[in-house]
Order: sequence, then structure tokens, then C-alpha cells
Amino acid sequence: MKTDNPAMLFLVINIFKDIIWVGYWLINLETSQTNFLFLIGIFLVTSFALYFKVIRFLNRS
Repeated sequence: MKTDNPAMLFLVINIFKDIIWVGYWLINLETSQTNFLFLIGIFLVTSFALYFKVIRFLNRS
């Protein structure tokens, strides 16, 4: 990713993936609130961990 700000490019590309992922699960998930909160929690934790590591790596290069 040879751009001026590769971290922002990474965020822009992945935000669309995240929106599609959340939309899919909102449509197909059962109406159980426990399942919904558990799934959203996992999504948020893994997304933030991934974004943090990748953005730090891209900004160093």
C-alpha cells in the first residue's frame, strides 16, 4: 500500500466489509437479545484489535 496514509485506506476498505457483515447478521440472527449482544461484542473486540495492529504496522512502514 504505497500511499501517503495507508492506515486510512485500510480503514475505508474495511468499513464497507464491516457494514455488510453487521447487515447480514442483523437480518439472519434470531431475535434473541443474548445472541445479538454476544455476536456484536465479539465483532467489536476483534475489529478493534485488528485495526489497532494493522494501523500501527502501516504507519511504521
